[in-house]
Amino acid sequence: MAEIKNPYFLLYYPQKKQATRGLNDEFLIQKIGFPFPFSFEEIAQIFFNNWEDLIPKKYQHAEKYDTYIRFFFDEINSAYGLQYVDINAKGKITALSGKIDDTVWILYVKKYDQNNPRVIEASFPEKKQNVTLQISKRERKKELWTRKELELKLPESTKIQFIF
Repeated sequence: MAEIKNPYFLLYYPQKKQATRGLNDEFLIQKIGFPFPFSFEEIAQIFFNNWEDLIPKKYQHAEKYDTYIRFFFDEINSAYGLQYVDINAKGKITALSGKIDDTVWILYVKKYDQNNPRVIEASFPEKKQNVTLQISKRERKKELWTRKELELKLPESTKIQFIF
């Protein structure tokens, strides 16, 4: 579970009864062992099927395979070191990959709910590490969330780690 309150972020791991709090979400993501180029906000955009700011509008070339088309990008000039994006016959993104600071990352969209990704897996082949993120409940609101709705209550036995 995560709470985002400017200027800090709070992550809670119920199984470990631990929480991590930090100021910079991208640094925090990497510090907790998730060497991924996306911020929490960008990961949330992925779960709402909003790829607009993550994928360049122009690609170098494309290759057609049996079940998908792979679009290649100039990783040097693209944000996030993006190398390619796979799109299936239904027009849904199934994978994207890139390289940041010599770390290759691959994001697989494992399951969709209607048009929105429900399960994504981040893979880091060189580190032999995978992280699966899943949305259990999705809600769109017309008005902003209240401060109370965004509050993450931690059990008293929770150990909190600060990362700055």
